Amino acid sequence: FLGRALTEQHTILAEYLGVSIPKLDLLVKEALTAGALGAKLTGAGLGGCIVAFAPGKEAAVAKAIERAGGKALQCNIDFQGARKTSNV
Repeated sequence: FLGRALTEQHTILAEYLGVSIPKLDLLVKEALTAGALGAKLTGAGLGGCIVAFAPGKEAAVAKAIERAGGKALQCNIDFQGARKTSNV
């Protein structure tokens, strides 16, 4: 569900609101082709960042983004959030 929602949001931002640029559309396309479950532009648009959701395909998606001229920064989502680790 999350991947599909990301890609649907990218389509809305690109086609209906016109806040994407060809480079971002290419990066999203390449991420999806490489196995990402979803991808979309981030920020206010007309800039240069996307986010791709690619569990288990991180390396392949990162390579595809870089082949397309982007810079890939891999990160993990921490579902636990902030937590207390000591009494100090």
